[in-house]
Amino acid sequence: MFFNQYLIFLAIAPFLLIPIEILFPYPFLVEELIKLIAVLGLLKNKKISLPILGGFLFASTETILYTGNIIVVGKPYLFIERFFLTGGMHVVTIMLIYLGFKKNKIWGILGLILAIGIHYFYNKFI
Repeated sequence: MFFNQYLIFLAIAPFLLIPIEILFPYPFLVEELIKLIAVLGLLKNKKISLPILGGFLFASTETILYTGNIIVVGKPYLFIERFFLTGGMHVVTIMLIYLGFKKNKIWGILGLILAIGIHYFYNKFI
């Protein structure tokens, strides 16, 4: 796969994760492992902008999936709020994984663990 295919993968991944997260309801773990797969492909390219873009693509698709819930609640500002808060979280977690693996495998695994922890606490408290 070329680097752009990993970005496409990140953009469609939330759709693919719906049935997985129904059977295995731990999105903080499932989503970070999916981002790990993409990061391992993105490492071949030296552009740091790619994982940042990947995080926002992932968050954009996820936000689209939540649009129905936002409409039901009747608070359209939640769409923008969710995009930026969740988008920021996804960018931070993918960058932790990316920068960790850029350094070496041990730092990459530590980045993955930290990303899972951040995602877990984000889901719990935000």
